[in-house]
Amino acid sequence: MPTEKKSASATVEMGHEKEMAFNQNQVRESEPQWGFACPACGSALIQPLDWATDNCDRVSVTVRCPECFRTAVLHVTQDQANRFLNSLDEAKHNLQQTAEVLDREVFKDTCESFTRALRAGLIDPADF
Repeated sequence: MPTEKKSASATVEMGHEKEMAFNQNQVRESEPQWGFACPACGSALIQPLDWATDNCDRVSVTVRCPECFRTAVLHVTQDQANRFLNSLDEAKHNLQQTAEVLDREVFKDTCESFTRALRAGLIDPADF
């Protein structure tokens, strides 16, 4: 049966037997910009699964922790939800940039290997 706990910063519902307070003091050194972390393990890597507006100034955000696999429903202010969205957008942008850099490096390595193989006579028309 889901439980509900209130802290100074947000209300959290967890579908686990063990109740845990969710507050900003539990955030690890890699604190997310929006100020919250997993209520179970303190990971800053929580990921949103669903969003819903409770009323005009509160938002329910269902989150999942990729480290301990727990889910929780956070009841946060609209401002906190906006900061969470902004931090997700920034993380997405950083991942895209990293993927592009890695893709270029792999392409460069592949081209260099292919060029070396051509120069060494290891590739001939029958290979195509």
